[in-house]
Amino acid sequence: PARFKLVMAGERAGKSLLGALYIVCSLPFGDLFWIIGEDYKMARAEIEFVRGLLQRMGNLAEQSLPDDLDSRCWVRSTTGQYVETVTAADYRKIAARAPDGILLAEVSLIEPEAVRRAMGRLAEKRGWLLASGSWERSIGYLADLFTRWRGPNDEDAAAFSMPSWSNTFVYP
Repeated sequence: PARFKLVMAGERAGKSLLGALYIVCSLPFGDLFWIIGEDYKMARAEIEFVRGLLQRMGNLAEQSLPDDLDSRCWVRSTTGQYVETVTAADYRKIAARAPDGILLAEVSLIEPEAVRRAMGRLAEKRGWLLASGSWERSIGYLADLFTRWRGPNDEDAAAFSMPSWSNTFVYP
């Protein structure tokens, strides 16, 4: 039930699919959702999973997924929810609107200030945050956050580990 969640996982553990499923399951409870990556390319797998899930459900109304992997992408559901990619390359541009939920894709590559900025955007709507990443690429601050969120805390946060081998599709 925690509002802020951190999932640290091994390579190919299924973080992108997990994030996409989390967004799709949250669509009935909001209007705007962001997928933030270090750059647009790092958020691409998650938005493609969201698009695929919405297509299979018959709930995809519009989409913009340019061939250029360094471009902003978005999808809109038939029920009006909007999911878009946002880049953390310039954290000052994580602004303007208040999303209902944010997925931080490969959070281990995102600067701490961009993470703080994303969490601030959620305040107005009391939105949720799901951050996922791999320890192998971590830039350092996540170990403290993981430890703090792993146990009881006053931040309405929780942390989880997901080993690579838990993805039995990739690692039978």
